[in-house]
Parts: sequence; C-alpha cells; structure tokens
Amino acid sequence: MNTFIALLHGINVGGNNKMPMADLRALLTGLGFANVQTYIQSGNVVLTADEESCEAIGLQIETAVADRFGFAVKVMVLTAADIINAVRANPYATITDDLAKLHIGFMTTEPDHASLEALSSKAQGNDQWSVMARFFYLHAPDGMGKSVLAPFVEKTLGVPVTFRNWRTLIALREMASI
Repeated sequence: MNTFIALLHGINVGGNNKMPMADLRALLTGLGFANVQTYIQSGNVVLTADEESCEAIGLQIETAVADRFGFAVKVMVLTAADIINAVRANPYATITDDLAKLHIGFMTTEPDHASLEALSSKAQGNDQWSVMARFFYLHAPDGMGKSVLAPFVEKTLGVPVTFRNWRTLIALREMASI
C-alpha cells in the first residue's frame, strides 16, 4: 500500500461546494481507499491505496465527487516524496515562525515562463513568492486574506493551484507518517 495526500481544490470555501468531511471519508472508503483521514474542512485527505498513479487516484476522486456531490472539483494528489520535497525546498522557512503566513500552492503542471513573468508584473506589497517545479511558495506577512498577489496566481499562471498554509502541510506530513 502506498500513502497519498489528496488536496481538493475550492471546497467549503465561502459557502461554496459544501462537502462534509465525514461524507468525503465515507465516499473514499467506498472507492476502496484505506486509512482515509481528513484534516480540517478544506479538503485535505491522507489515504493509502494499491494504485501507484497520482493522476489515476485524482481522476477517480474527481469523478466520484461529481457523481456524489453534484459539482466538479480539481483534485491534486501527492506522494510522500512530494511532501518531503516541498518541505525541504521552502525558501521562506527561516523568515518567520508564524506558520499561518507561509503558504504553498500545489499546481497540476509547471507554469510557463511567460505566465511567471506576467505574475511578476502583478507582484506588489509585502508578499514574497517563488516557484519550484509544481510548488508555488508564498510568504504573505500581512496574511493570505490581505495578499495582493494571491488572488491573481491561478488565473495568471493558467494552471489549477490549491493553496495550503504551512501548518496544514506539516499536519498532513505527520498524518502520513513521513
């Protein structure tokens, strides 16, 4: 069995795409995944599966969520190695002890150079950011809600991005025992 972390994009945010975590756990268990655990209400799931393909797991979850809850959601599935690499590569890990100010965006694909340049032109305020492979690191010292950059990331880069704060990433790492 392999351990995976599934991140559902845009659920239970602002009253949209409501999904009780107990229902999500039951759905995923019914699909044959084992050791299904959720963390808070924003679609963070740790599970084990015989499957080895993150893409196959993501597609299976997306299809099941659409069938059960009636709305489409993008699911990004990560391996234990992905999480370890994301934690190690954080360029802002020593900037602050406030883990709520550090965020990581998981992207389905790497953005192209032109999109990154376009995002750079929108960067204002105190935010610091960098992209490493499919990880978007954001230090938002004024908070994510006041970030000038955060609202533009997904649209400007042209790839799905789901953000989690650093506290959530560390909790998921611990839940996955990695």
